[in-house]
Amino acid sequence: AVAYQCSCCGISMASASMMTEYLRGKDRREISTMIDAFAKALLTHAEPPAAHDDPMRHALLKTVRDLPARTPCAALPWAILSAALKGQTETVSVQV
Repeated sequence: AVAYQCSCCGISMASASMMTEYLRGKDRREISTMIDAFAKALLTHAEPPAAHDDPMRHALLKTVRDLPARTPCAALPWAILSAALKGQTETVSVQV
């Protein structure tokens, strides 16, 4: 099960919400692979896929391309879930 609870900016909240929907029903191995790939795409401002192919990925990647200063906001939920799956307990931050 994947869920989130936060007091954060709108971009982080939207990213966390989309992340939970995107990953729901997938197993831990699939999730780990997807998190790493998607976090890399966010941090490198990868080209968004067509909106009809993958609306969530398109929206988040387009946001960080249009508003690069918000990249850490969009990537933070993904980094936190990655750390949680690895059993990390220290504070998570995202550096661009």
